[in-house]
Amino acid sequence: MMPGAIAAPQPLYQTGTEIVYAVSGRSTTGIDTRHFGFVATPSAHYTWETLNGGYADIADAVYPIEATIISDGDFALNVAGARVVTRTYGTYTPTPGNAVVSANTCRGSLAPGSHCIVTISYNPTTISCTGSPYGYAYTGIDLSLVTNAGANTDLVQRFTVIGVPVCDD
Repeated sequence: MMPGAIAAPQPLYQTGTEIVYAVSGRSTTGIDTRHFGFVATPSAHYTWETLNGGYADIADAVYPIEATIISDGDFALNVAGARVVTRTYGTYTPTPGNAVVSANTCRGSLAPGSHCIVTISYNPTTISCTGSPYGYAYTGIDLSLVTNAGANTDLVQRFTVIGVPVCDD
């Protein structure tokens, strides 16, 4: 301790590895047994159960994607909608194809521990051609949800589309 420093308060209680020093409403703060500080604020949260950051080789045909999430927060997850955006990667692919949310069970309130599924229909056949001499197009989708959980990492899926017509120079 430094001379003149304020003495540490007495802990209020310990839960598992967390030693709680202060409580404000439902939030707590303190240190854990490794002496790292924490602030715990209960909230809604979700996690993608589907592989995030996945990569797939697909044919130049409509491709369905099922994305599953679990509500794993302290409170119910309120889902207002889902949005999918297509993207190109690399220099060979002039357009990314089209994607739409074709089915969505993730609507309304989802209790903690519950699962839901967003189904995407990705259509790379709208890519007119590729500069790749092998007929490859490099694309992907980003799926995001509108929820009360704040900013979460989107589900990201990348593709090499095989069999795309080669562009004439």
